[in-house]
Amino acid sequence: DQGAEVRQTDLALDLWVGSDRRIQLLDEEEFAALALSEDEVAAARAAVAELRDLVAAQVWPFECV
Repeated sequence: DQGAEVRQTDLALDLWVGSDRRIQLLDEEEFAALALSEDEVAAARAAVAELRDLVAAQVWPFECV
């Protein structure tokens, strides 16, 4: 059961999906300023790519967008 609730946590790198399905990547400067390892940066970028794919595929919770 996927439920009807979507939770979010404000992280250093934010992906905003507008009602027009336009995607914006926010706070890249804040993200770049963090002392992260190459692996952590790569994992964050991979997560952003995965989210973009989910939006494009209109997978829950993005099917309503």
